[in-house]
Amino acid sequence: MNTIPKPVERFPFPTSLCPPPVAQTSARDEFRPAKRRVPYGLLKGQIRISEDFDAPLPDHVLASFEGRV
Repeated sequence: MNTIPKPVERFPFPTSLCPPPVAQTSARDEFRPAKRRVPYGLLKGQIRISEDFDAPLPDHVLASFEGRV
């Protein structure tokens, strides 16, 4: 059987009956300001991290984070 299928209509009803669009879509980066690249090592020598930075918290501080005050 050599039948060519009918093209499918995009809208099955008149477009004049469609509600107006709620939001306008556009490229995501269009509204985003350009990122400035921060040079590596910009704050070298200006920040100090203590030796006990990753030490466990004292019990009273940990209790306040966990809501056991």
